Amino acid sequence: MGVVILDADRQKRNALSWKDWGYIICSSMIILNGVFCLLISFGIIPTMEVSKLDGGTFFGVLGTVQIGMGAALLAQLDWAQFVMKWICILGILACLRTILLAGMMSSNSTSSGMIIGISLVMMAVLGATLYFLLDMADV
Repeated sequence: MGVVILDADRQKRNALSWKDWGYIICSSMIILNGVFCLLISFGIIPTMEVSKLDGGTFFGVLGTVQIGMGAALLAQLDWAQFVMKWICILGILACLRTILLAGMMSSNSTSSGMIIGISLVMMAVLGATLYFLLDMADV
């Protein structure tokens, strides 16, 4: 059935464990990232990428999917937890590939350091989300 955040024992003592809080925070971060993408697509947060694409359709679709996925994770739906598990695994592999390419191809150490740093932070967030999903969910 998925993660049961407030089962009978926790309702009696009315407390959440740190893993429950981590799951809620990771799911909320997905929703906030989706809101950020929607703000980019509506032009509220101006970026060069949106002006080059003549609109933010990609960011709008991406933001809508992320908000829906985050809400489904907060609702503890099994299919969303299964899909998110594979998104996290593929995201970690993509970050490893980015780190490898940034280390090999870059002649400017400042830009490659920034790319590697961003990829490491993304890997940490994806790894934490994957840990909470594998530890608490039945996926």
